[in-house]
Amino acid sequence: MLIITLFYTYSRSAVLGLIVASALVAIYHGRTILSKHRKTFLLQQVSYQ
Repeated sequence: MLIITLFYTYSRSAVLGLIVASALVAIYHGRTILSKHRKTFLLQQVSYQ
């Protein structure tokens, strides 16, 4: 019973860690993608004027 409880808590914390890590990676990639889009958008605005 103790092993099952330990495994359950470990798997739950591992899942939480995976979720947090994937969220951080998604936020990081999203920010870089947004900054790239912003740069291209600014370049387009400058070229239009």
